[in-house]
Amino acid sequence: MKKCAVIRLKFLAAVFAALVALCVQPICASALELRIRNDFDKQMFVTAVYFDATPQKWRTRGWWSVEPFSERKISFDVSRPTIYLYAELSGVSATWGTGDVTRTVIREAFSYFDGETCPSGNNRRAVKFTKYEARNNVVEFRPTAAIADAPIKIAGDGAVQTPGAPAPSGGGAADKFRAQTDELLNLINAERRKVGAPALQMDETMRRAAERRASELITRYSHDRPDGRAYHTVFAEFGIALQMSSENIAWREGNATHTNMASFNTAFMDSSGHRTNMLNPDYAIAGLGVARAGNKYFVAELFGRSSTAAAAQEKSLSESWKELEQSVRDLRDLFR
Repeated sequence: MKKCAVIRLKFLAAVFAALVALCVQPICASALELRIRNDFDKQMFVTAVYFDATPQKWRTRGWWSVEPFSERKISFDVSRPTIYLYAELSGVSATWGTGDVTRTVIREAFSYFDGETCPSGNNRRAVKFTKYEARNNVVEFRPTAAIADAPIKIAGDGAVQTPGAPAPSGGGAADKFRAQTDELLNLINAERRKVGAPALQMDETMRRAAERRASELITRYSHDRPDGRAYHTVFAEFGIALQMSSENIAWREGNATHTNMASFNTAFMDSSGHRTNMLNPDYAIAGLGVARAGNKYFVAELFGRSSTAAAAQEKSLSESWKELEQSVRDLRDLFR
């Protein structure tokens, strides 16, 4: 009887030890790939905060350099699909970081865990990091513009976290900003004249689409819409058929929107990708929209070339070619 009791106790002890072992198993590690795209003519430096899989601690580490107009991929062994990023350009006062977390950095390469002190070094300072969630273990990071003395945030092609704007205020109807979008179009066309590009025409249906996109930016500040679809799916909702299109988006804080359009336009022009969209001579129509949430203003610029216009242009070229061929035949007949 006593022997059975001993065996039972040993069995229970073994089960308890197994349960304890299961409970203390580390969280499964996974590889997170960070894809950084630098669209500027300056070297970009990036630092990250991530949950390191080996010590199971949050780690702040930098810097990774990305050459001008190039892309770099970095792999992390993480236990959580979350990463916080901060970036800056060499030699200019352009930085990216919205303040989801704040950490200390230095100019030199560094690494430390939460609870530790950042190593000593030059240009020691606290900076703000932006939170990103991996999708299929990938985070796309493509900053496109940052103006140190004008707090305008411009989105790139990658998924960008919402800036946490409050719900739209009661007086934020899109039609209140028609004068501002007309002003913005004039600014864009002034830049197009400088490079010999034809003036854009404000298409009223495109404008309504842009107003919808601007209001969607309040919920999700990204070229993807709040339901995850790409920006261009908005065109079908308004019956717009385009052969080609692009989108610029930005937001800023302010109280006097009518004074902000020049700043928005300057920020877009200072970004190579957005400037290309604005000055593309193949675009003929535009839709511009502004939305407000609290003291935040969101701008969406849609550029396009309609399928009808493209077909008409192709038809005109075809007819011109036929006329030229007929003229050549007439000349041949004349000299026979």
